[in-house]
Amino acid sequence: MSRVPAPWRAARRIIPLRGRRIFAVSLALGLALAGGIPTAQAEDGKPPPNDKVFVCKYVSTPGGGERLQTGNNPIDVSQASIKPFGGIGSSFADAQGRSVVLAYAGKGVPKPPITDCPAPQGHEPIVTTSVVYSTTCELFTTTTTTTTTPFVLVDGEWVHGTPVVTTGTVTSTPTAKQLSDATLVCPPEQPTQPDPTVTTTVATNTTCALFTTTTTTTTTPFVWNGGAWVLG
Repeated sequence: MSRVPAPWRAARRIIPLRGRRIFAVSLALGLALAGGIPTAQAEDGKPPPNDKVFVCKYVSTPGGGERLQTGNNPIDVSQASIKPFGGIGSSFADAQGRSVVLAYAGKGVPKPPITDCPAPQGHEPIVTTSVVYSTTCELFTTTTTTTTTPFVLVDGEWVHGTPVVTTGTVTSTPTAKQLSDATLVCPPEQPTQPDPTVTTTVATNTTCALFTTTTTTTTTPFVWNGGAWVLG
C-alpha cells in the first residue's frame, strides 16, 4: 500500500529583518524620487529652486513714483519669463512698471501675502521757493521761504505729507537802484553833527576891599533841522 503524499503547501519566503530594513529604505527613496512623498526643504527653509517664482508687481504713478498693483498680487510666474533672472530680491522692468522677485513658488508652497512685498518707491519731495524783497531808506531785506512737501505711504498709496517750511533773511544797505526800484525818495545822508559852539566871557569888579573876576561860559549845540545842522 502506497503512502499518500501530504497536501501541498505554498512555500513562503522569509526575509531577514536586516533585509526588510534595506527594502523599506529603498521603497521610500523610490517614492520620494517619483514625487510620491514630499522631499525636505532646503537648509535655509525655502523650497528648492524650480521654474516658478512669486513676483510683486508695481505700477508707475504720475510724478515718478509707484504703487503696488491691485488684484492678484504677488503672482507666480516662470523664471524663463524673467531675463535676466537675478534671484530672490532682484527687480526687473515690465510693461506696467517694476517687479520684484519675492520667493520661490511650487507645489505645496503657500502664496505670500502682499504685505511681504517691499514698499513702493516714493515720489521725490515737492520743493517750492519764494523770494520777497522789501526796501526802506535804511535797509534792503531779502526773505527766502522754502516749502518742502514729502510723500508718505498710506495703505499702499503715496500721498502728500506735512509740508516743512524754512525761512531765511538777509539784510544790507540799499543801493541807489534798489531805492529807485522801490520808488523811494530818501533825504540825503545826515552829516556828522558839528561840535557845539562854546563862548566864554570874563568880567572884573574892584572895590577898596575886594577884586572880583566873573567868568561866563555859554555852550550852544547844533540840531538837525530841515536837512541841515543849525545852532540850537
